[in-house]
Amino acid sequence: MPPIDPNTLLVVLWGLLVLLMSWTWLPALIAALGGTRYENGGDTDPTNLEPTGGDEDYQFWYDQATQLGYKPIGQGFMRIRFDGPIWEQRTDVRMFWNKSQQSYLFLQRLRAPRAVWYSTHFAACYTDGGLLLSDNTQNSRPDFELEFIRQGKICFDLQELEILHQAAVEVTRKQGRSIEADGTIETLLRSTELNAGSAARHLGGRRGWDFLLLNGLIHACGSIPAAMAVGFAHIGLLITNFVLWGLLNFSQMIEKRQKTEMMRIALFHAIRQRSKNIPANVVSSR
Repeated sequence: MPPIDPNTLLVVLWGLLVLLMSWTWLPALIAALGGTRYENGGDTDPTNLEPTGGDEDYQFWYDQATQLGYKPIGQGFMRIRFDGPIWEQRTDVRMFWNKSQQSYLFLQRLRAPRAVWYSTHFAACYTDGGLLLSDNTQNSRPDFELEFIRQGKICFDLQELEILHQAAVEVTRKQGRSIEADGTIETLLRSTELNAGSAARHLGGRRGWDFLLLNGLIHACGSIPAAMAVGFAHIGLLITNFVLWGLLNFSQMIEKRQKTEMMRIALFHAIRQRSKNIPANVVSSR
């Protein structure tokens, strides 16, 4: 077998590096150019929404939801394509409805290793196409001048979050806005797609630009000194970029896993605390 020409090998290795980098750089570029897309879907079969006994995290939210009068109405998914450097971000969704409160509740879980049912949202869909979301993943105040109103409070008590949500609902009612009260998952999915779509596009674009600028700056800072030292055609420049790519991707993977683990720890701590406050006969009856 004839030896491989060094220049050919260098071109092949640079091509491999470009392919590896494109796995995150390409979706980030698409997102930065406004290509982020939000999609959802679901079915109306509530029969398999009861906890199975092995999903302690879902049981935690399900018990609170039913105690507040929310009934399961269906399940589905919510998906964001080109979410910054991520090709697709998909979550499983379980949906509930409370007729007396005219409010939806939906739970979300990322499709990822060791992911848990962590994110909860109360939702009010309005006849004018607007949407009010109250979630437990951030502390934020509502802007009632917007069509898509978002607020939040970091907590694991659904009753506490519902109080916050209903207070905001009352403000919108005083503004003359009417709630869609049919309680179907089609209404919820249509409203979230209409309102969350533009928000996802804006956030995805910002994440895309942040990723491209940060990673581009790091590669430039590492490549320019290497190129000045050994030349642009030297394999040392290629190795420098391979190392930078590996370190950046490894750090981002570790950060994602740490975030997931922190969610697990916080949620299961809340589950333990709640179980201590429930009478023994209630716990044993489950």
